[in-house]
Amino acid sequence: MGLLTLLLAFVFFAGVSMTVNEGLWNNTIAVFIIVIAALISVPWGYVLGGAIAIAAQPSDEHVWAFFFAGVWGVFALSAIIMRLIADKLSRVRMRFLPQLDKIGGVLMGLVVATMFNSFVAVTLVMLPLQAGVWKVEEGSPRQQKTMSRAAAPIYTALTKFYGAE
Repeated sequence: MGLLTLLLAFVFFAGVSMTVNEGLWNNTIAVFIIVIAALISVPWGYVLGGAIAIAAQPSDEHVWAFFFAGVWGVFALSAIIMRLIADKLSRVRMRFLPQLDKIGGVLMGLVVATMFNSFVAVTLVMLPLQAGVWKVEEGSPRQQKTMSRAAAPIYTALTKFYGAE
């Protein structure tokens, strides 16, 4: 569990460092893409992962990996397609005051990193941890709280959009 929280810290740091100079407009588009791709990928990733698992017939302890790969595959595909569409529709970058663009870009970069980090945490909590592959009980209460707090933004969006199913 400690390595998972370290992974989340690394993902957050990488997300911030990759988006801090993108500006307000690009980071705002990226937030919408991440949230929409997450909303698409969870149900369709389960469908895709289930279909692949049925075809591959893995052992019971490895079924979660097919669902994990399905969710991430659908997420990557939908995010790439939406980014290509956004780039085609928005060929001209919206201009803001330079100070607003710099400060807003950094703040939206933090939001982008938080949402992507949340998607990573949700996929780790929903799939391998719930499948029992990784033991939640082995982590300290602080690590468990870190995982649940990291997963909260996307998990909230998923439950609000799809209900409590």
